Amino acid sequence: MQGSDKEPGKCDINDEIHSAENIRFVLHDSQGFEPGETENFNKVKNFIQQRAQMPEIKDQLHAIWLCVKIPEAGGRLIEVGDEEFLKLDLGDVPVIVVFTQYDRLYNYTRYQMGSAKLGSLDEKQRKVLVEEETEKYFKAECVDRLNRLSHRPRKLEWVKVSKNNDYQHTVVDLVQTTYKLVRNHVAESVWVASATAQRVDVDLNVENSIRVGYWRGLASSTHFPGNLLRDCLGIIHKDIVKIWNFLDPDKILEDNVVKAMILELVQDLADPDASNPNSGFSEKLTTIKASLDVATPLSGPIAPVIAGIGLSVMFVNWLFGVYTNTPGTLRSLMGYIVDLTIVLETLFWFKAAQKKNPAVSSDDIEAAFSSYNSSEERVKVHREIRSYVDNMSLLDHAHPDNAHEEVQRLIKAHRRDLIGATKPSGSSSR
Repeated sequence: MQGSDKEPGKCDINDEIHSAENIRFVLHDSQGFEPGETENFNKVKNFIQQRAQMPEIKDQLHAIWLCVKIPEAGGRLIEVGDEEFLKLDLGDVPVIVVFTQYDRLYNYTRYQMGSAKLGSLDEKQRKVLVEEETEKYFKAECVDRLNRLSHRPRKLEWVKVSKNNDYQHTVVDLVQTTYKLVRNHVAESVWVASATAQRVDVDLNVENSIRVGYWRGLASSTHFPGNLLRDCLGIIHKDIVKIWNFLDPDKILEDNVVKAMILELVQDLADPDASNPNSGFSEKLTTIKASLDVATPLSGPIAPVIAGIGLSVMFVNWLFGVYTNTPGTLRSLMGYIVDLTIVLETLFWFKAAQKKNPAVSSDDIEAAFSSYNSSEERVKVHREIRSYVDNMSLLDHAHPDNAHEEVQRLIKAHRRDLIGATKPSGSSSR
């Protein structure tokens, strides 16, 4: 994290603390409240009130983490300053009490149990028994006491965490709890911002991608009238890539070569005469990219330039023609969304296994693309898209959300089988 230039141990809640790997995650540290101290408490109170009035989503508070050290037996659960903080009118801002150093509680419990209770057990049995006793203590001394507080924020949850390697899952728990609170209690736009700003849980990225607003108009031309199909796909591409928030300093994912990769995948869906995903257009990646590099709209002398690249007339008319509400266009949009989302999820898992190389590279993208392109899942996805669109009724066309729901179904149905082998050791999916 990158914070202010103040001396160590000193924080100003007005200072923004940024993550070097995730520029959309912004943290404000209040430094806590010392007994009898009022200046910092009032400063934090004013900060919260001011942020509530901010017109820009990025300047508002999306959640509050109140970090509390797990107390020793008989110790005070929450200090006076923290207790007074919980009495403040925080509006709809969710508050998560973060109980820290859970690993120390586990170690203390194990020490207290000693050989008298653990000596005859093997190590696996010991861990299970100690964890059970630790949970009992935590519930009685932390959870139950928190629930008995007379003054509580409207939206209050708790999470136990530890930075110990054995408890890395608790960090995921914190992210998921925060996400659910923001999603359930804050405006839709802030919910999207919250999911965009975190990268711990890939499932949240997929779910947020499915919600991209353009997709709700897939069965109509509501969002793209008068634009070239190339430009429409470019907008969708940019929105989906932004959701995943990869560390991509060179903007490789926004480059035409990546767009050309996805276009190479979906070109078979545009041909109305193609009966399966392995027929239709068959333009090469290099020629598709070359056509995208011609940034000028297709008119006048630019048409021969694109034709001279070596693309077929059918492909040129498809990609560089004006958006029309046809079955081929709908198939193309659906395919682009599903294919790009699955490729990006595959890329996510490739990068999750490369802790020392967090930045996206061209080789990473090529590997993710090749994994999906050569998979049976791609064939199934395209076959199901073609079947869905070809069998649409007039009633389906009258309800644009139907196509959005089919996109959602396709992604959820096919992403798991594909990525199971690409997840790093120790990863799990819900």
